[in-house]
Amino acid sequence: IKVKITCPAADAEIHYTLDGSIPTVQSPVFKAVLDIEKSTDVMAMACKQGFESSSVCFSSFDFYNPSVNGWNYSYYEGTWTKLPDFSKLHPVKKGKTTSTDPNNFKWHDLNFAIEFEAFIQISKEDVYTFYTSSDDGSKLIIDEKTVVDNDGIHGVIENTGKIKLTIGKHNIKVDYFQGLGGKSLNIAYRTKVKPKKQIPLSILYYESVQ
Repeated sequence: IKVKITCPAADAEIHYTLDGSIPTVQSPVFKAVLDIEKSTDVMAMACKQGFESSSVCFSSFDFYNPSVNGWNYSYYEGTWTKLPDFSKLHPVKKGKTTSTDPNNFKWHDLNFAIEFEAFIQISKEDVYTFYTSSDDGSKLIIDEKTVVDNDGIHGVIENTGKIKLTIGKHNIKVDYFQGLGGKSLNIAYRTKVKPKKQIPLSILYYESVQ
């Protein structure tokens, strides 16, 4: 991927980083198109003499292999006002997907539920904040612990939760159901030093061992 960073002030210097750290005036200056060849967080800040530095801009580029990276899903149909007990249900369909957007599941517009499951690869031990924004209810579970509870019939609502994760793969589940009206599901995370972003597919695996 070729990445170009621009600023309306033509004579401003743009400082950038490729490791997810916040750029400073000591960071490299953007001079030519960047060739991004692996999953990378690009952060940039414009500086001009006599002016305050700009806010930090952020873009995440993700390289993944759809044969190993993504979510396992189980799809159910029924009418609920809160998330059902999936262990007592039989899925209508099962498969693999690289998207948790319920609008990509065209089988039914109303009264269905989806259970997403994967293994998330954590490269650094840290306290992670997870987010689910959904319409209707959702719940995010890691290693059998509920991290974000966003259940119930409602419009688009975002809830958050924190969990300390060690280096290695962890089981992650996202349960979602759709009642009536609009439908949406977005999942994101952040660390104490890195900004909020969608969970990269490159760190999600269908299986715990590859």
